[in-house]
Amino acid sequence: MNLPVRSCLFLAPFLLLLHGCGGVVETVEVQGFRAATSQDLAPAPTTDEPTEPAVTFDQDVYPILVRMSCTVQVCHSTQFPKGNLDLSETSVAYTNIVIDKAAKPTTQSGDYRVNRAQPEQSLILTATLSGSTSGHAAVQSWQVDDADYKTILQWLSTGLSRF
Repeated sequence: MNLPVRSCLFLAPFLLLLHGCGGVVETVEVQGFRAATSQDLAPAPTTDEPTEPAVTFDQDVYPILVRMSCTVQVCHSTQFPKGNLDLSETSVAYTNIVIDKAAKPTTQSGDYRVNRAQPEQSLILTATLSGSTSGHAAVQSWQVDDADYKTILQWLSTGLSRF
């Protein structure tokens, strides 16, 4: 008696036991029932291509802001943070940069803290670029080929992941 494969699902563990993992079962007979299939039971092949680790705000971006002294009290970590951008702790900083409705245009030129359409135009990147006139002369500035700039740009370009 031939049974369609979908009718033999209850036999699947028994079939695996008989033929092991990774093989192709063509015809199996169990207690007078015969099932035919050509389904490969092997796991899907994996690629050996390395993937870039995900850039997250908590693990990658916020430590850059701390290292650049953006989170100190004279800048963005007081009762009245400059530019109304409080970066005093990770969750507050993420909310103020990415989610907060006040993070609409924050300068006269219309720059955004996060510009999803053009990540390289995000204020979080442009404010501290070398030669910027945004008033960040006191902090370390960067060039577009600096590792920190590239990390934040990757975070902006790949979905703004928090964790």
